[in-house]
Amino acid sequence: TGICDLYYAAASAVRAPSCMRTFPKNAKPDQLDKMLGCLGELKDWASPENISLSEKRAECNEATKQHHEQTEKCHHLQIEYEMAACIYHHELITTRSFYNTCRSSREAELEQVHAAVRVTEAGRKAEFTSASHIKCLLDVFDADPENKQQSYLRCSRETWSTSKFDIVYHDSLSASDLHPDPIVPCSTEWLYDKYESKPWYAEAPTKLCIACPHTGINGFTPDTAPNTAHPHQHPPW
Repeated sequence: TGICDLYYAAASAVRAPSCMRTFPKNAKPDQLDKMLGCLGELKDWASPENISLSEKRAECNEATKQHHEQTEKCHHLQIEYEMAACIYHHELITTRSFYNTCRSSREAELEQVHAAVRVTEAGRKAEFTSASHIKCLLDVFDADPENKQQSYLRCSRETWSTSKFDIVYHDSLSASDLHPDPIVPCSTEWLYDKYESKPWYAEAPTKLCIACPHTGINGFTPDTAPNTAHPHQHPPW
């Protein structure tokens, strides 16, 4: 962490008084004064350095402890998150499978209903056209003799709109329009979307991803996983 970097930098920068380079091992009488003077320098230098480095070391140790605790907490949260993602994915694909089966049978029923309604629709239009033609022909009987031929010819040429009996047959929604295919947890795409693309990933990479048992992505255990396993993939439960 940054706090430990400060501690390491400060420790690396420690320099003893220059007199240490010529400090006598077996001092002669004429060297004692110089030796005592150097010891005084050492005392004045060592005490504050010791206090400063001790404080920085304590801060580094505390930061390391907190980092470890937070890392463990994050790892547990990652496991819970990936388990939840697996449950969601499993429930979703199971529901989609049930839906697709149900949809297929209901689509067949829908086609049968549409076919029956189309027959009824055509019959209703035929009835309307026939009734309108008959009514027109009946009007010929009520027409004056000099107009009967014209009335009859008009009925022969007349067409009647049946658009008011038109029925709109709506298509069912495509299955893909209802819900997109979910990304498989621990797949390369999923890892990038959930972890690797995040700004925090470089400083706090995730542990091995827990692959869902139903997806078929790496079924290895920690002790048997080959070296070629994806760095994020972790054995299923």
